[in-house]
Amino acid sequence: MIPFRSKISSQSGFLFQTYFRLGICALLMLFALTASAQSGRRAVTGSPSVPAPTPAAAAKPEKKPEDDKRQGIIVTSNRADAFAGVPLYLYDTVLRSCAGRLDDAHGVKVDVVTKYTSRSDAINTAKAQKEAYVVWLQLRTDSMVNSTPGYDLSDITVEYTVYEPTTAKVKASGTCYQGAARAGGVVVGPRTGGGTNPALVESRLRDSARDAADRILRALHIVLPTDLPPH
Repeated sequence: MIPFRSKISSQSGFLFQTYFRLGICALLMLFALTASAQSGRRAVTGSPSVPAPTPAAAAKPEKKPEDDKRQGIIVTSNRADAFAGVPLYLYDTVLRSCAGRLDDAHGVKVDVVTKYTSRSDAINTAKAQKEAYVVWLQLRTDSMVNSTPGYDLSDITVEYTVYEPTTAKVKASGTCYQGAARAGGVVVGPRTGGGTNPALVESRLRDSARDAADRILRALHIVLPTDLPPH
């Protein structure tokens, strides 16, 4: 027979262990619940995240209304024509001078073709265009002895032909002489002298090319800035 006090001690120890284990389990559950709750409402460190602004699309340059109204003109020439007997640098001078004068007009957009272009090439180019005119420049000379020292370069003339787009019909054509004298706007004949001076001839051909450009612009009804009345 077990003594009464021994029973009480055993039962107390058993209850103490039971309560202790329950307490440990309760604490563990409490810790688990606390950690879960804090993970759900974790404090945000640093500044709040702000969505990055969407980069604006690169602004496209606005097309000026006047660009649509500019008349396209393609300028080319019979550069390096074996039968013309004209120095190559004179072709370049005439081509640049004519194109530059055309470009002086505000209503014109000029494209220059520097390679050799025959008349048939110019016509085919015009047929392939929808709006641009084709200007074909031709340097010619009537001299038969162009390789002789002292060759008179004053014989070289600038001929121009303007072909319409699509149809390639001739819109305008003419011949500009070196240093041609004018009376009331009408060409009365070329000036003579200085035909053996290359620098002088080049200067005269430069003027002839500008004269051709003025005639072309007037044929296309495009006003040059110099023709505008003063303010």
